[in-house]
Amino acid sequence: MLKPRWVRVSLLLAVTLGILFLSREKVLWALGQMLVHTEAPVRGDAVVVLGGDGSGNRVLKGAQLVNDGWAPVLVISGAGGQYGYRETSLAMNFAADRGFPRDKMVAVPHTALSTADEAVYDVRELRKMGVRRYILVTSFSHTARARQVFQRTAPDLEFVTVGCDERFWAQGRWWTNREGRKIWFFATVKSIADYLDI
Repeated sequence: MLKPRWVRVSLLLAVTLGILFLSREKVLWALGQMLVHTEAPVRGDAVVVLGGDGSGNRVLKGAQLVNDGWAPVLVISGAGGQYGYRETSLAMNFAADRGFPRDKMVAVPHTALSTADEAVYDVRELRKMGVRRYILVTSFSHTARARQVFQRTAPDLEFVTVGCDERFWAQGRWWTNREGRKIWFFATVKSIADYLDI
């Protein structure tokens, strides 16, 4: 005798929820990895560090890549500022205070409010500098979207995207803390908005 339809649907739902519960960490990990596209560095004409990171992790990662010989110059992008100081100036000072030479830094201050707008400013500067290949450095949760935006902005330029640590990203286990969950949520919403071009 066949069970009533609602019993079969309930059983299917219970099994599905049980599987999701048991594999939740794998599912959450995969949801985070959709935002990540990081590659091994390649030699290029410049390392470009995107703005928007108050921790200094991006600029220090970029400076380390230059110190390691991957490129001769560090291009530091940044919008706005804090208490009358431009983000690019703060980032340059931060790197210089940790031993990175100022003569290897180029500031690209701008007024961009999005990664798409920032890419326009950065690509314009890279073209002025004669850059044909570069390394793009940003936070792990921002790498996939940044890569798409820069590829769309300048498809003729070669680049690789290198991710850097984020304090609350927890090495991909973003769901383990409130700030990590916020990072994931906002990065996902921005990725969807970028995909829909809104």
